[in-house]
Amino acid sequence: MNDRFKDRASYARNMLEIVRKLKAGNVAVTLVTAPCVSTVNHPEQSKYIDVLGEFADTVRGIADSEGVGLVDAYGATREYLETKVRDFTMDGQYPNGAGKRLMCDAIEDAWGLGKPLAEGDQLAFVPGRPSGRPRTSRPPSPPAEAPGRISPAAIFRSGRMRG
Repeated sequence: MNDRFKDRASYARNMLEIVRKLKAGNVAVTLVTAPCVSTVNHPEQSKYIDVLGEFADTVRGIADSEGVGLVDAYGATREYLETKVRDFTMDGQYPNGAGKRLMCDAIEDAWGLGKPLAEGDQLAFVPGRPSGRPRTSRPPSPPAEAPGRISPAAIFRSGRMRG
């Protein structure tokens, strides 16, 4: 975060350049925002919340303008921080198990992944997430597949990523 904090304009330019080079190479791109810091047990981290939010806004804008996928780890962890239930970091910055789970949930949301656990009279979809965070209602955001390009979600669904 230190480098990005000092030169936000270069951060945006560099991110845009990386995305465009990947797209030119026919790569399905999904950007991930940095997770929010935690002030639970770490009140000194509060000064970084808005800074990271600005960077998340930059990444969201690039994902939107370039038509690539977005995993909003900042949004997921910031939302969780509002509950102040428990710390999702090891030290205020680096995610612990709960923080990593929140980020995985955001990836599942972005790529439209999940497990259908009930049918019939019951709910058609039950997320079954250890974090307890419900699945968002927003549509999946992986980039459209072009000839010769396959999205990470499609690879996962095909079984090629499963062990």
